[in-house]
Amino acid sequence: WMLIQGRILNLKVVKPYRTKKVRVFRARNADASLDGRLLPKYFPLEIGIWSDAITIIIPD
Repeated sequence: WMLIQGRILNLKVVKPYRTKKVRVFRARNADASLDGRLLPKYFPLEIGIWSDAITIIIPD
């Protein structure tokens, strides 16, 4: 919701990155979602990105 409203990008701990692949090794109490769908919590998780499809936002 904050991303859609444009408010999350104003936080100092959030930096935008461009990448082709994302690997998640552990996410303790966080839910992982992709395109609005909750993903199963089986880690490590690897997500491939199509060129120019999305921008990933990773907080520090």
